[in-house]
Amino acid sequence: MRIAYLECFSGMSGDMFLGALVDAGVPASLLEKTVTALNVGARLKISRVVRSGISATKVDVWVDGEKDLPREEYWERQEQQAHSHKHSDHEHEHHGHTHSHSATS
Repeated sequence: MRIAYLECFSGMSGDMFLGALVDAGVPASLLEKTVTALNVGARLKISRVVRSGISATKVDVWVDGEKDLPREEYWERQEQQAHSHKHSDHEHEHHGHTHSHSATS
């Protein structure tokens, strides 16, 4: 049995961790089979990349045919979608404060 200790003092993204596992010797097929067995509509795309002269395994997570987005980009898109509707006579809350969209305001 092998044990790995991770010191994630500033966090770690899941896709980077999966790539590191493959680079450390975990068979990519094992990860792919495990994700398929979860039956949540997800799949992995595993490839080799070179960034700034450093070679690594890149793992992209696809859910329901769309590439999973980084957290910041996901929330930015959610915010854009929330504001893409037409405002009429209603109020709603944004990040702890209320906006009124009534004609009398």
